[in-house]
Amino acid sequence: MSTQTRLSKIYNSIENLLRRKLFRFQTLFINSLLSLFVGFIVGSVFATFLPFFRELVFWDGFVIFLILLFSEIISYIIYHFEGRKFFFFEILPKNRTPWEMINIFKTGLLFGLFVDAFKVGS
Repeated sequence: MSTQTRLSKIYNSIENLLRRKLFRFQTLFINSLLSLFVGFIVGSVFATFLPFFRELVFWDGFVIFLILLFSEIISYIIYHFEGRKFFFFEILPKNRTPWEMINIFKTGLLFGLFVDAFKVGS
């Protein structure tokens, strides 16, 4: 027979959940912020190197297509595969941190491209 009441069990489970969330936030915050800023810088610098890409590829749409393809593949892997296998390979291992960092980098990249589009448009 347990000496804990139902209310104390609920309180303990909520406290444990909040402790785990806070620990995860503390460990991933700096890495997430760094990934976001690096993605933003890469997205902002993209317009600077666009003439170089024009010498390699005949069509600017192809470069944009590759960026969008990268974005969609990462989004598909992160949000669609929750522990499923893809062609006999487990896409998301138990350690999801690298995939989350790539997803945050993708967000920064797209945000950098978005801000750069406003700079070009004005």
